Amino acid sequence: MKRIISNMPSGFNFRLMRNKKGIAPLLVSVLALVGGIVLIGGILAGFGVIDIGDKAADALNIKETNEGTQDRLDDIEDGVASNGLPPIPSTGLTALHFIAVNPNDDSGTVDWNAVSVKVQQHGTNDALESYTTDADGTAASSALSVTYGNTYDMWVVVAQNTTGSAGPFVLNTKLYGAAKTITIDVPDFDHIRMKSCYDEINRGNVWNNQDNSAAGTTYDLATTGVIVYSTTNATALALGNSDNFEQSCKVDVADYKQWGDVRNFVLIDADATDYSSVSYKFDGEWLDEVGKSALENGDQGFLAAYEEVFLLPVNIKSKDVTRVLAVETMSTGTVDADMKERFVSEVYRVAENGRGIEKSIFNSAGTELYQTPAAEVTHDIS
Repeated sequence: MKRIISNMPSGFNFRLMRNKKGIAPLLVSVLALVGGIVLIGGILAGFGVIDIGDKAADALNIKETNEGTQDRLDDIEDGVASNGLPPIPSTGLTALHFIAVNPNDDSGTVDWNAVSVKVQQHGTNDALESYTTDADGTAASSALSVTYGNTYDMWVVVAQNTTGSAGPFVLNTKLYGAAKTITIDVPDFDHIRMKSCYDEINRGNVWNNQDNSAAGTTYDLATTGVIVYSTTNATALALGNSDNFEQSCKVDVADYKQWGDVRNFVLIDADATDYSSVSYKFDGEWLDEVGKSALENGDQGFLAAYEEVFLLPVNIKSKDVTRVLAVETMSTGTVDADMKERFVSEVYRVAENGRGIEKSIFNSAGTELYQTPAAEVTHDIS
């Protein structure tokens, strides 16, 4: 960051004059005077009386929240004024444009996305301003006009089964001047795929009912279904008392896509009358069970049927990772309840009152916002 040094105040002049004793004493006096001014200025700045500091992004102490995007927002463009900032627009307004790009696409062809951008003045409950990006990498026909000098918060809201959400980002219009085009990273959505499922106890492949084949093939969670455990697609897995179930599967999505947004969870429905413990390993890490209290209050009721909640540490991308579901059955009683495994993700959405942004899995009607149908499989037990 460039330090701005002001000129001497107008009307302050001095001349170096030679006298009979030479210039050294006068130099000492001048240097002492300058040192005193600097010392006083430092003291006053320390008390907040005057500002001698940087004029740009340091003033906001911006913290990056999404990799890549916030760095671009903090850049100062060419053509800055003498105080380190772009010229103040004569209209008092900054014209904002946005373009959205899929950060997971490394094919060599840029994948532009049409997304809904929401902007709100920081620290207010003002109505949200909206901007829809074009999917061709060019600015939309109309800019979003905001007041120069104000700070704004920005989000991208989710588009179900299409793109994820993003944010919040800080917009400091003092860095932008009269106009700014902002590029936002917004991943393309894809449904989870499970494949190469394996029964670690009985040492055999697991079959699924989606295509009546061994689980070495892909099981697409775009279709809710049942995983069964025999050489045909008709027989459930028999479990007894004090028995162990342990199954591994690889999970991924299509190339250049992503499953996962603000926070990602996997929930297990394993009835307490049949099962005594549930463990979940993801990408080499056994996860802590966080409970439904880790979910937003408005989401908990829609997931009441699930006993166990695990927070996933990463998004799911085209490079597959292995998940392991390990369960122990009760020592008494009949074990015949199916188990369900469901993946859910929190996203940013417009609040119900339209005056802000909230993060949640469901809307107030119980509709899952990130995907449909639910990403859930049933483990068929007899």
